[in-house]
Amino acid sequence: MQRPGTPPDIAVVTRLFDAVSAQDVAALLRCYHPEVTILESGELPYGGTYRGLEGALEHVRSFQAAWAPFMDRSQPLARSLTCDGEGTVTVAFRHQARSLASGRTLDEPEIGTYQVRDGLVIRSQMFHFEPAALCHFLSEESRPATDPHPPGAP
Repeated sequence: MQRPGTPPDIAVVTRLFDAVSAQDVAALLRCYHPEVTILESGELPYGGTYRGLEGALEHVRSFQAAWAPFMDRSQPLARSLTCDGEGTVTVAFRHQARSLASGRTLDEPEIGTYQVRDGLVIRSQMFHFEPAALCHFLSEESRPATDPHPPGAP
């Protein structure tokens, strides 16, 4: 939630983060400029470069397919936002996830930079300190807890 007097560039990025927390795709897409470019580490299952609103929707779907089972929608993403006054907003936050099945948690620092034009995000780039940790969490949680037919079993 934004405070009165919040700079417009910070306000749109705050709305974007609130939409991610709520898993509200429509609200999220309203934060993006029609010519948006989204960049994610190629190491991640949803990594790559996404362009335009169709690309943004593809990114949202890929991100949610990976993380929705592990996100707590009741808790907003804690973050620290700074703005250079010229359209760049930098956000420091923690990528947090919890598996209800295994109880495992993930808590990794992350930085996002957002370029704002005409009151909308036109460029988003995520910087993951340990993308391998995110991939490991996702791969471990996608495996069955026990294999009823281990290799070599009759």
